[in-house]
Amino acid sequence: MGVELFALAPLDYLAIGAFFATLSIVGYWAGRGEQASSTEYFLAGKKLPWYVVGGSFIASNISSDHFIGMIGSAVVFGISVSMLEWGNVITFSLLIWFFIPFLLSAKVFTTPEYLELRFNAALRQIFAVVTVISNVVAFLAAVLYGGALALSSLFGWGPWFAVITLGIASGIWAIYGGLSSVAWTDLLTVAVMIVGGLTVTILGLDALAGDGGSLIDGFRIMIERNQATH
Repeated sequence: MGVELFALAPLDYLAIGAFFATLSIVGYWAGRGEQASSTEYFLAGKKLPWYVVGGSFIASNISSDHFIGMIGSAVVFGISVSMLEWGNVITFSLLIWFFIPFLLSAKVFTTPEYLELRFNAALRQIFAVVTVISNVVAFLAAVLYGGALALSSLFGWGPWFAVITLGIASGIWAIYGGLSSVAWTDLLTVAVMIVGGLTVTILGLDALAGDGGSLIDGFRIMIERNQATH
């Protein structure tokens, strides 16, 4: 299936430009002075508010593989693919309420650091290397490819150019300001994703309902079409 191009209006370009401009301002503002020490750079000086930490955690879990990959899967298989994310409520709850307090009580901040304290430095290095490789190959590759598909559809860019552009744009603030820049830009990103996702959902349910129908009617039609009767 070929990639279709979408005609963008001037307001679309203005919205995209305003988003990246705002993201750059937030990343620069949050990263000022964060290079003073390793604690400032890697842990944001331990001064991030709870809502920034929570927003960054959610934004790190949601990416182009959700907005593009899972939406594509939903078109084929229906809304059953959303059960994966509902299952994360349990795993995230265990992580937040049990494992993170355990790591904090051990006065460590990463899993490899704990493994070194519990076992040895060799295991820490092995786990860190395997984690980096698996994230790059299994996670980052899919995220960059999904984002590249969106940019190719919107602007007609080649896939390699789109992937490289995404990698550079997303890495600038992480390198410049460390965790603080990443967390605050994540908070802005997750706010945009929530507003955009809710808008698309409302418009989609309204389209399903048809003329004179309500959002509840649209939701009922969506459920009826996802009964998996065949």
